[in-house]
This record gives sequence, C-alpha cells and structure tokens, in this order.
Amino acid sequence: MKKIVLAAVIISSYTHAAEPIELDFDTTGIFYDVRDAMWKQPSERSALWETVDFSTYYYNYLIWDYYSQNGNDVTKDLRGFNIDVVDLFSSYTGNSANASPQNGVFGPLYKRLQIYISDFSKQDKDQSITIYGASKRGKQIHQFTGTVKIEKILRRRRNDNEAKGDTVSYTLIGSYVIKEDKSQEGAGVFKGIYSANVKAELRYDFLKNSLKREIWNNNQGEPEYGYSNRNFVGTWTSYATGEQLKAIWGDNQLPFPLDFKIGIGEHPNPKYIDADWENYLNPENETEASYDEEGNQNGYKLIDEWWNR
Repeated sequence: MKKIVLAAVIISSYTHAAEPIELDFDTTGIFYDVRDAMWKQPSERSALWETVDFSTYYYNYLIWDYYSQNGNDVTKDLRGFNIDVVDLFSSYTGNSANASPQNGVFGPLYKRLQIYISDFSKQDKDQSITIYGASKRGKQIHQFTGTVKIEKILRRRRNDNEAKGDTVSYTLIGSYVIKEDKSQEGAGVFKGIYSANVKAELRYDFLKNSLKREIWNNNQGEPEYGYSNRNFVGTWTSYATGEQLKAIWGDNQLPFPLDFKIGIGEHPNPKYIDADWENYLNPENETEASYDEEGNQNGYKLIDEWWNR
C-alpha cells in the first residue's frame, strides 16, 4: 500500500513567505532540564523524574528549537499540500515482511508498548487524520481508532554540520487522541503530541501532467544511531479507573527516556527488563525469515502478527 509517484521529478523544497515563530511560554528555569531530558537525563534534583505527561514539554521544546535557530512557521503556507498519510503513520510498507509495529514505554516501570497502525483516512476540513490499528501491552491487545490533528509545520535552513542533501528541515507537529475499544478489558485513551521530520516539496508528475504539492516522511538517517522520528509523546488513561500513565512511542530512539534507553545502539535499563523487552533484545524470539514467491529470502517478519487477532 506504499504510495509511489511514477515519473515524478522533485522540483524544489517549498520556499514561500512564512511567519516568524513566536513563543508564548517561559524558556527559563526548568526548560533547560527539559532540553536535557529529551535525549539524556535531567539532574537528579529535577521534578521531571516524577512527570507523567511530557506532551506540553515536548511541544514547547519543538517550538523553541526552531525559534532558537531562526526558523519559521509555514503552517498556513502549506495548508494546500497533500499529506502522505501512508508515509507518516503506516506500520507497514506493502507486505507482511515489512510489518513493523512501533515500540514504546508504558507506565512508571517502562513496560513495553507496541503500536500498529493499519489504516487511515484524511479529513481536509480541519487538517485531521483518522488512524486505525491495535496496541499491545504484555498479553493485552486492544483495537483502536484515533485522530491526529495537524497543529503546526515549522521550517528552518540546515546548518553546515548537518547531513548534506536536503537544505531545509521541516517538522510537523500534531495533537492526537487514540481511543481503544471500550468493550475490551483494560482499555483506555492515549492522548498527547505527535511530531515527524517531513519534506514539503513541489513535484511534477509527467504521467498526469500535473504539479503535486506533497508533505511526506523524511526518514534520512534511518536506521543510524540517534535516529528518532514519528514520535507520540503523552499519556494513557484507563476507562475503568481514570488512572493516568506515561505512554511514549515512536521510530527508534524515544524522547524523554530518563533512565531508560531504546533504539539503535541503546539497551533498556536492566532494572526494567521483563519478558517483552527480552524479546526486543533478542529478535530471533519473535521474528522469522520471510520469502518471496520464488523462494528467495526478502527479509524478516514477526512470527506473531498480533494486530490481526
């Protein structure tokens, strides 16, 4: 189901008049702890160790990061662009061999959370995308329906120290509400902030003789150490009890890991390891070789496609 544009030529990164980024929050005090907590650890005295919901911190950090580098808010300028929802949200790339749920952390003990997004639909009126899929926590599997609403798209010029190629960096920021099926035991609601590194480009399709304006996932750097993208940062709240727990997931390295690590070259803190994380560290426990119609190996797939249950 991966989207392919045949005979398309990328004309250029979209450069249009843009609004300056404005800050409506204080960047002093705890904010510098937030910057450290994004990818390292805050100081032992920081109140962030007790934080359950990092979504506001995450949103503010993303805005501040572009502001501090003379970025621009191009949300209005890109409103007519088509958002490639397959590229930005899908957990697969067209065949089961490439099905890959995102991994994340759940609750104070950093239980393994897996999210599989199987389908989506775009609502143009309010820049919202409806997503469908399933979540897995231990032995609990829940079907869900959610909405991601696009809030901002930020742009800045890359500096000389960054990877060569693209000269412009874009970040798409959205808010999400994902509701698990109430009829299933232990279900609840995920809520928070979504972000993705994206490209915004004008592309000419010779087959259709038309100009396409598209926003799609910029996965440059995958799967290198430190790669992080398509992140969901927020909470999960139980329907039955109202209990609220930390819930963060995404591609590879997660933001706000505190004393927990995940991603290429990273290993979860041993004090949080359980059976699910053991499988993550030993992929042979949950994956097997996959083959094409001619019997040639074309990759690996999960032995248990739990999202189809």
